[in-house]
Amino acid sequence: MKNNETVKQFNDFKWIDLLNPDKKQLNEISLSSNIEVHFIKDILKYDHLPKIEKVNDYTFIILRAYSADENKNVTTIGQL
Repeated sequence: MKNNETVKQFNDFKWIDLLNPDKKQLNEISLSSNIEVHFIKDILKYDHLPKIEKVNDYTFIILRAYSADENKNVTTIGQL
C-alpha cells in the first residue's frame, strides 16, 4: 500500500481510497480487482455522472455526494 492509498476490507467488498493515483496504481487495481481500467478511470473524472452497471460478476457504482451550502449557487456537478 502506498502513502496515497487507504484500503478497508469488509465482509462482502473492499473499499479503496486513492488520492491522485498514478497510471501504475490504476492498472494494479484493475488487475487485482478484475475490473476494467476504463471503469476505474471513470471514477476519477471530475464531472462524471453517478452510474450503476452490472459487469460480469460485480456491480460497478459511482456515487457523488456533497454537503449543500445554501450560500453557494452552483450549476455543474464539478462545482458541487
